[in-house]
Amino acid sequence: MEAKEVVGLFSGSTPDSIKTINTSHGDDDFRETLLVDFGGEKMVIKLSANGFTDEKRLVLWERIAREYRALGYYCPQFIRAVDGNYPKIRYKERDCIAWGEEFSKYRSADELIKDKFTDTKLVRDGWYASEELSELGDDDAGIRQHLDNIEYEQSREIDFSRYMQTHG
Repeated sequence: MEAKEVVGLFSGSTPDSIKTINTSHGDDDFRETLLVDFGGEKMVIKLSANGFTDEKRLVLWERIAREYRALGYYCPQFIRAVDGNYPKIRYKERDCIAWGEEFSKYRSADELIKDKFTDTKLVRDGWYASEELSELGDDDAGIRQHLDNIEYEQSREIDFSRYMQTHG
């Protein structure tokens, strides 16, 4: 299946552009993200073929994202295919599962602080989008504290995910 066909599983609209980002971790952990621009609207579609990402986990992550939003935290919404499922497809010679996510409404920390705080684990290993972070502007101490808080929250999210897997 080609990228445009994958997009068609999630939307009836024709994309203006699709940017592909591969974040795989070797042959046994394929991950690809499609940044889809429909003109006025954007969407993220993720594809994965690994021993970790499956429908059970996607449903769990969808629930966690919903709970975060219910608590007032920004967390991109998961998007199922038009038929209401997380489709299993053949993509780039791999059996993948696909899901959509709301395109982040905030700039990423990578865009804001990549050059300033390259020594932090969060900036080295990933990125995080936050309205609060963008409001800190040039407050270096505030930005560093915010990143430390995010790393702590991410560890709590992992613990919550593990708990939910065993206690449903």
